[in-house]
Amino acid sequence: DAVYGGVSHFSLRIRSGKEFTMESFKEGIDYAHSIGKKVYVTINGFPFNSQIELLKTHIKNIAALEPDALIVATPGVVKLCHELAPNIDIHLSTQANVMNYLDSQVYWDMGVKRIIAAREISLKDVEEIK
Repeated sequence: DAVYGGVSHFSLRIRSGKEFTMESFKEGIDYAHSIGKKVYVTINGFPFNSQIELLKTHIKNIAALEPDALIVATPGVVKLCHELAPNIDIHLSTQANVMNYLDSQVYWDMGVKRIIAAREISLKDVEEIK
């Protein structure tokens, strides 16, 4: 019922030569919505201090495309997304490496709506977190 993807800035889902532009990504989001599907946008890179202003602009530009959620990987980006795109759900990327209920609770308390656990986690631990 959903797809995820991103544009080249701050996304770990990009493969060289197969990138969306903002315009083509908007077309993809609109198409997915027209057939009743959701689009979750990856903003799951790890920004340096020198990239924060560009990241802010990127979040605002992505928010204008009206995706259903933003997939992020760091607490600071979670905070920025809440500030700059308050009406868009935030999902936590597997890149955040959540492997226990303590970390999961911290992100939940920060307003993250979905947590994609670390790849290495066991089903038993996932059940315990839930």
